[in-house]
Amino acid sequence: MKLFFLFSINCILLFSCSNSSDCKAIRLYNRTIYMESFCKFDTSTVIKAIKLLDKATDLQSDFQFAHERKLVFQQGLGLWNDAFLTLKKLEHLKPDDPEIKVEIGAYYEYLKKDMKSAFLKYKEADFLFCSILDSIESYAQLNEEFIISYITNLILFTIDSDIESMHNLIFQNYYSNKRIILKINEIKQIAEIGTREDLIIKKYFTAKDPSLFW
Repeated sequence: MKLFFLFSINCILLFSCSNSSDCKAIRLYNRTIYMESFCKFDTSTVIKAIKLLDKATDLQSDFQFAHERKLVFQQGLGLWNDAFLTLKKLEHLKPDDPEIKVEIGAYYEYLKKDMKSAFLKYKEADFLFCSILDSIESYAQLNEEFIISYITNLILFTIDSDIESMHNLIFQNYYSNKRIILKINEIKQIAEIGTREDLIIKKYFTAKDPSLFW
């Protein structure tokens, strides 16, 4: 189902591209889809896919899907400095996405040891999260990753009263979704008995076996 969806999206992209560079970028991106279907799940294959995506984004710098796919592969292999650069490009393409802001903040804090820049990103993320929350009718409209990112940002931005309030609202709206409740409780537990670094590593700096994200 996942591959069918990706293939469908790329057919649309390919037929709608307006110049030869864009079409070539999409074909390079498509090659990584085919590799996912037919190649062995190993690190060398994922590195080849990243190189194809590098070429695609060189040809089409605003190719959001290619940047997002590259980021997953870079993070999966623990290529954190490369992932940080890709995140910055995605921030430029998606300036109103709070999940990207908080992730960049975590990179500044853990990878760059730059707390000033980190808290600036957490602040920007908090503003965007709150804007989105103010614009919806029900918290039940929110997806899992949004909720987890929002709770993470509240903890990193150290807004304790908001954390408890948000936790209560989540429980009211998602009490039947045990996966979300367990994840939120896990994040809170890490924050309570561990350190900020423990939370950031758990959420953003855990490399994966290639077969798990390929």
